[in-house]
Amino acid sequence: MLANSNICKLIVLHLHPLQNDIFSNRTSTMRDVKIFSGSSHPQLVESICERLGTQPAECELKTFSNGETSVSIDTSIREQDVFIVQSGSSRINDSVMELLIMISACKSGSAKSITGQSFAGLGDLS
Repeated sequence: MLANSNICKLIVLHLHPLQNDIFSNRTSTMRDVKIFSGSSHPQLVESICERLGTQPAECELKTFSNGETSVSIDTSIREQDVFIVQSGSSRINDSVMELLIMISACKSGSAKSITGQSFAGLGDLS
């Protein structure tokens, strides 16, 4: 089983080319990238953001009593690069659907680019 630090390193390595492309002065902050967390593993996103020197982007995830999922993006993403992290968890169908709904919400919010990263099968890494 992979440790949180190994997954953080994997995602940070994935983001570094993006970071270099979007900054003309190649600073170490990620101000033009919004990193969102699905509900399956928010601690993972906090660790990733800590390594990148940024904060997770604000969003509200709700599950209604009938099982439907609602996503509200609480920050402006217009013309921003968006990265969404969602691990598989024991409810893989719900996790994948939540990721897809988050991607749809970001597309509706006019994000410049959207990258969805799912770690199916990793479940709870704590």
